[in-house]
Amino acid sequence: MQDQRKTKAQLIVELAALRARVCELEQDQRTLHPAQHTPGSVVTNGEPAQRQPADRILRNLDLDEGVLFRSSPLPMWIFDRATRRLLAANDAVIQHYGYSRDEILRMSIEDIWLLEEIPALLRQIRSPNPQLGTISGTWKHRKKDGTIIDVDVVAQAIAYDGRPAQLAVINDVTEQRRVEHMLAGQQRFFEHLASGAPLDQTLAALVQRVEAQISGGLCTVLLLDESGRHLRHAASSALPRAYIEAIDGMEIGPQAGSCGAAAYLGETVIVADIASDPLWANYRDLALAHNLRACWSAPICDSQRRVLGAFTLYYHTPHEPSAAELAQVQGAAFLASVAIERRRVEEALRTSEMRYRLVSRATNDVIWDWDIVANKTEWNEYARTLFGSDSGQAMAYPTWWDERIHPDDRERTLAGILAVIYGGGQSWYDEYRFRRTDQAYAHILDRGYIIRDDTGAPVRMIGAMQDITDRKRAEEEVRRLNAELERRVAERTAQLAAANQELEAFSYSVSHDLRAPLRSIDGFSQALLEDYADALDAPGQDYLGRVRTAAQRMGELIDDLLQLARLTRSEMRRESVDLSTLVRRIAAELRQRDPQRPVEFAITEGVVAQGDPRLLRALVENLLGNAWKFTSKRPCACITFGVAQRDGQPVYFVRDDGAGFDMAYAHKLFGAFQRLHASTEFDGTGIGLATVQRIVHRHGGRIWAEGAVDQGATFSFTLG
Repeated sequence: MQDQRKTKAQLIVELAALRARVCELEQDQRTLHPAQHTPGSVVTNGEPAQRQPADRILRNLDLDEGVLFRSSPLPMWIFDRATRRLLAANDAVIQHYGYSRDEILRMSIEDIWLLEEIPALLRQIRSPNPQLGTISGTWKHRKKDGTIIDVDVVAQAIAYDGRPAQLAVINDVTEQRRVEHMLAGQQRFFEHLASGAPLDQTLAALVQRVEAQISGGLCTVLLLDESGRHLRHAASSALPRAYIEAIDGMEIGPQAGSCGAAAYLGETVIVADIASDPLWANYRDLALAHNLRACWSAPICDSQRRVLGAFTLYYHTPHEPSAAELAQVQGAAFLASVAIERRRVEEALRTSEMRYRLVSRATNDVIWDWDIVANKTEWNEYARTLFGSDSGQAMAYPTWWDERIHPDDRERTLAGILAVIYGGGQSWYDEYRFRRTDQAYAHILDRGYIIRDDTGAPVRMIGAMQDITDRKRAEEEVRRLNAELERRVAERTAQLAAANQELEAFSYSVSHDLRAPLRSIDGFSQALLEDYADALDAPGQDYLGRVRTAAQRMGELIDDLLQLARLTRSEMRRESVDLSTLVRRIAAELRQRDPQRPVEFAITEGVVAQGDPRLLRALVENLLGNAWKFTSKRPCACITFGVAQRDGQPVYFVRDDGAGFDMAYAHKLFGAFQRLHASTEFDGTGIGLATVQRIVHRHGGRIWAEGAVDQGATFSFTLG
């Protein structure tokens, strides 16, 4: 149906024609009634003035109205109906078409109309009713510079100097038609995109549409590969196949042609002449060999401004883009980005949905999806397996869930989930009992994630219910076992306390009852040696000496055993202990006992540890005493104390260059009464290192030794 609304050009023509007709009627009135004409009218020989020519009418109209003909912003001209010669033109014609006024007045309208449209034009001009005939419609005109424009023409028949003429108003609608075509093309593109067509077909359709709208243009779409460094061919139409294959996989960069530079820089690149532009240094010969002389390329970017590829337009001749052409290329790049992102979102959605279905089938959890707005819930297949055979229709409504929560848990559970939903929270979890179809209650761990709209209102909640009945039973069993264990620990503690009391009594007995006989043996043996030495021969004196030595050694063993027992029973008191200072003091005591020995001590300063001061002193005394003893056969010995870091933990060590030991027997070092050297070589009871190990273990640490025969030994330990 034809649009009933009149254009501005039509109104101007009709108004001009109406004014001209009014003037003609006024002249006719003066002719019929000469005495009634207004003062100032022209009369010749008693005859009324002749009818004014049309150009004077138009001139009067221009002076009266200020919007018609010469001052009109739209081009207007008058042409002879018979010869189609231009008789008059306003300034807008001169400005818009580029001709001078003299050139215009020497032209006919055929010089401006395209040749193929002249027959249709002549059919309208040669209407059988010249007074009412008009020219109308959309035509193509050629300007002086050769530019073809689309125009709407409205013409009205008038008389001009007594001959039939037409007054035409021209409205340039080139940009309007371009926008209409572009919008129509975009609509077809989005329809194609919405149809679910593959991405390559969608991009190919986009390329063909742009080539149809830009005369002489050759388009291509190149997309970045996964590395983000190379462009791959995605769509083209008229470009030579050999050229497409040659640039497929090209590396982007500042000299990689328009498309490679656009993808590299992330901005539109315009090259009007490939033959001379440095951007085409790497691909110039290839392009010229295929007669490609100009190239513009716009980056295809996603919504985050990340470059996806490039939309490129080639020309066979050097060419600078107009603003409209540049907008067309950039618009095409935008449409390509929409298509690519849509396809990627669709693919991600398909992958996500497939993953969701697989997870729903593979998991033993009940997956639920609650549409808060519609107040309906969807469940995965495992819901029926876990809860029974309720119909899916019944399970869709939240009341199905509410009613099956244990009455003792229902109020707390519902209050908790509503508080999170309407309190602005994002996630919710709770434990409750849930009734199965068999009326038994399952223990459930339920978790949900809340989805909100742009205003923050809750619209959806997705979650998972896990049956933790078995876990609850296991926890109950653990609690029962823990209670049983605590009972047994209490019993064992009482037994241990009784054993400690017995050990205390034994220690007291050893300390007092065993020492008295040993003192008697040692004392009487010494008395015999002193008072009756003359009555004893040499073997007798040797026997008594051995008795005394054995008694003294027995006394030392008793002392060491008592100390070892006290280490187990005594209460620990942890505090900071300066081990460096402690080592210096014990080293001084050792030197004081045996001042003749040339032993060098290398002590790391500032070594501090957390532990029981009394126990740590016993530990250091035993380790340093051990090193002092086993370096006694060295003419000049060195004992080192220090600390090192291992796996983020301090490791303390005592190193000597003494007798050392065979690593094959290292496992015997820390056993009570275990000795790796004969007592005739080095004295001792074999309790010292066992005492050291006991102290280290009480601090939660460990101790180990490294050494070699005649090359010394290193004892390393941690304190937990």
